[in-house]
Amino acid sequence: MVTLTDEDFTRLYKYIQKNYGIDLSKKKQLIISRLSNTLTADGYTSFHDFVEVVLSGRDKDTTVAML
Repeated sequence: MVTLTDEDFTRLYKYIQKNYGIDLSKKKQLIISRLSNTLTADGYTSFHDFVEVVLSGRDKDTTVAML
């Protein structure tokens, strides 16, 4: 199972809140359960790598899949 650190969770939910107006600050487990299969299928070995790609804006398809 891929783990999500508190630091990466905070970075991710703040990004989502700022850009999409969705407050997921109390939904860490929801994010983990919804994205774990996507991360594995897309070849990510950690949430950290995924968060880096999303926050960088390098891969719009990854951001869309997250939402």
